[in-house]
Amino acid sequence: MHGTPEFVAPEVIGYETVSLATDMWSIGVICYILLSGESPFQGNSEAETLALEPRRRISCEEALVHSWIAEPISADPRTTKCLSKEKMKRYLAKQKWKKTGKALLALKRMALLSKADGPGSPTPPTEDSPLSPEAEQALRSLEVKLQGVPQFSLTLTDQTASQGSTARLSCHLTGYPDPEVVWLRGEEPLEESSRVQIEYEEDGFCTLVLDQVGPEDSDIYTCRATNDQGEALCSAKLIVKE
Repeated sequence: MHGTPEFVAPEVIGYETVSLATDMWSIGVICYILLSGESPFQGNSEAETLALEPRRRISCEEALVHSWIAEPISADPRTTKCLSKEKMKRYLAKQKWKKTGKALLALKRMALLSKADGPGSPTPPTEDSPLSPEAEQALRSLEVKLQGVPQFSLTLTDQTASQGSTARLSCHLTGYPDPEVVWLRGEEPLEESSRVQIEYEEDGFCTLVLDQVGPEDSDIYTCRATNDQGEALCSAKLIVKE
């Protein structure tokens, strides 16, 4: 009962018997988000999210023989398909916005309760109750203060890699709204492929992963972060030795 609502199976909400099928629901939601960057059952509120109808789920045994699991996976990166992470990045960005929105709502509730404690307030305020000009100003001021240009709290560092190995260039970003990240090799933007992966975590860590590097991958790599407050860049040199 302490899980995130959008991941919780209906029988948990209904205080019914749980089983391995309960975990299959959560696994299905996680896989859906990883593949699409969207949450299949997330509503506009927690109450709406929890108002789910039980749906047919495959069993653990059926999942293990599903073609996605049962078919052999090639270790050759040239034949391995690569899913774009753009939708996943947008999902993580939306989660950050929601967390900030919840913080602002909590402050609004506190302001309303504070207002109710004052004289002449016999009835408790609701979410739609008007705030005092001072409280409204405080909330607006906080939202403005939350905004900030992208900054690198951890910058890229030069690296030397052996031919055929995997090179990882990592940095840590801050900024609000969530910055949009583009990686450059020299002056050209990098696109994801079977050899080039871009990892962006919710906590702000951003990593460029280059698989099976060769001498031709030696270059200057730049991470460029942009939001409506500004832009920041940091670069590092990668040298691949034969």
